[in-house]
Amino acid sequence: MLRLQAYERGMKAVLAYHDISWSAESLGKNQVACGADTGGKTLGALVNHVLESFLTTDEKARSARAMPDPAAGGTGCGIRTRIQLGLSDDGFAQVENGLRALVLMRNNLVHHFLEQHDLESLDGCQKAEVALIADSDRIKPHYDQLRKWAEEIERTRLHAAEVFNAGPYRDLITALIVDGTIPWPITAIVGALREAAAKLAVDGWAPVAEAAEWIATKYPEELPENYGCRSWPHVLQESRCFKLRYRQTGRQRVAWYRAR
Repeated sequence: MLRLQAYERGMKAVLAYHDISWSAESLGKNQVACGADTGGKTLGALVNHVLESFLTTDEKARSARAMPDPAAGGTGCGIRTRIQLGLSDDGFAQVENGLRALVLMRNNLVHHFLEQHDLESLDGCQKAEVALIADSDRIKPHYDQLRKWAEEIERTRLHAAEVFNAGPYRDLITALIVDGTIPWPITAIVGALREAAAKLAVDGWAPVAEAAEWIATKYPEELPENYGCRSWPHVLQESRCFKLRYRQTGRQRVAWYRAR
């Protein structure tokens, strides 16, 4: 039981630090909340969280929804980071089966151990001891696996810190967290719009609708709502990096843009 408790505490630590967000209004508070969110969860709930949020496969990554806005419910911008461990479909299934079996073993120990073992006799105690040792041996590989996950998170965190401390990223984070503004010229969405314009421009102007489709194919994670905008024309206007013009084509009013 002590080894199970140590495993549960380790899993809570992994889940608390693999997905962290900050908002311009409350720097650091979301990180604390994320850690507290795992505090009262059972092992079964923790396993479900690991399988849904921390572990992933190529198929799951392709179908994953965008992460929620860390500044939701408030004003201003925010930053959210999530570290995930990628596995093959077979590898994921193997880990899932092992974790489900661990939960069943834990529930059996907590709720049914006294029913299954006669602790009032020497023979019953000896059999119970053998069963406990076998269960403890089954827990150890899971604990070793969890420790490797924690080491991977720490390595990734340190690498991310190096990247974010580089000039452009540091400026971006400073603007978002301290000033609450978006440094549009260095954002990924503006870069995607510039790239789309270079591919689609006719006489220097690119159709906004075609650019949006092109970006959706190549950079599907870049969406106007991620930057607090209602539409692509709204992004073009807010960024002040582009000129926006509307042309009448038959009965349609078509938006075109170009870089300033």
